[in-house]
Amino acid sequence: MQVAKTHHIDCSERGADGLYEWYYEYDLFRFVEGDVALVARSYVDSPAEAHLLRVERAEKPCQLSAADLGSPLAIAAIGYLRDCGIRKLQWLSPSGYASI
Repeated sequence: MQVAKTHHIDCSERGADGLYEWYYEYDLFRFVEGDVALVARSYVDSPAEAHLLRVERAEKPCQLSAADLGSPLAIAAIGYLRDCGIRKLQWLSPSGYASI
């Protein structure tokens, strides 16, 4: 499994007061094995939490399914995230975020 971690900031322009209307800072983890990738996100202000967002098959984004969570890639990714100190894991299910 290959792992890539990238840091991102998504925010509004600063207002006249110098403040942001909205500001999100997070790390994306991309776990890859063959032509399958699993993408997770962890916000900087909640470093002990992460969310599995999607699976990509041949670079095509797909909704995660419960079956995806049992794949060897997902099991390895979850282990990796736990080793990084992440204790609360959720996945983006078809009906919203659910605990793993």
